[in-house]
Amino acid sequence: MSAHTVNYSKSAKEHGLIIYIVVGVGYDVPWQKVHKMLFQVANRTEHLSKKHKPFILQDQFRDFYVDYQLNVYVRDAKLTAQIYSDLRLHTQDVFAENNVELVAAHYVVNKVMDDVQVVQPPNFVEEDATDGLKKQ
Repeated sequence: MSAHTVNYSKSAKEHGLIIYIVVGVGYDVPWQKVHKMLFQVANRTEHLSKKHKPFILQDQFRDFYVDYQLNVYVRDAKLTAQIYSDLRLHTQDVFAENNVELVAAHYVVNKVMDDVQVVQPPNFVEEDATDGLKKQ
């Protein structure tokens, strides 16, 4: 009974709740470009606080890439799962539109090995969520 409890739902309505995603991007991409793209991701995402601006932190220097942390403010804590999903979805779209590769440790390790073919996913256009995806 001596533990401290925080009601994030109430706090989020009053002050905004910060949530974040981490994106790995190679050193060959200028950090200014990455920041610009991550702000585009935030601008495309619904249910974010308009009162507080998103911000970006360069979280970690990895062997082959930098981890960037996109932080956004949320007003309704009940929507965080959907917002996380939307942030990731928009990240994939924005980075693909700018021909910037998202990297992960396992992908980079495979990519730098000799004679490895990098296979890019085909472009898809969403028709209807119930009908699946249709190739362009």
